[in-house]
Order: sequence, then structure tokens, then C-alpha cells
Amino acid sequence: GTFSSLALVYFSAGDRPIEARSAAAAIVGRSLDDRCIEAAVKALASDLPEFSDLQADAQVRKHLAGVLLKRIVPCTSCTLAGSCPAI
Repeated sequence: GTFSSLALVYFSAGDRPIEARSAAAAIVGRSLDDRCIEAAVKALASDLPEFSDLQADAQVRKHLAGVLLKRIVPCTSCTLAGSCPAI
């Protein structure tokens, strides 16, 4: 499936909620294959600030945001299409 629109918002990736517009743009209108998801993860790195605190440094936050994107976007797509094996 494909998304006709998408908003990706990350909490705890900065001092406020961060909308990952470049990552979303890398996904919208494209088939959700591995290349699409990897392009979105790369774009996500530029969307997120260099934010570190006592909980995690910026590198860890960006890594975890990418892991979340890789897991949730394909799952959301198949859920909306009603074709997930888990449904």
C-alpha cells in the first residue's frame, strides 16, 4: 500500500514534539518496500534535532526514532488496508 498523506510526530526527540516532514515526504506516494523505509530513516536524521539530556544523547534518540519508524509505518499501512496477518 501507499500513503496519500502522512504526519510523523516524535515526542522526546527534542524539547518539544518534532514533526518529521522529510521522513514523511520520503514515504508518501511510494510503495512501502525496504528502499522506501530506509530512505525515510535517512531523511529522519535531518528532521530531528541534536538533542541530548540525562536520558539519552542525540545519537541514541535518532537511532531509536529510526527503529520506531521501521516498525510502525509498515504495520500502520497494512492495518489500514486490512491485510495484516495479525488482524
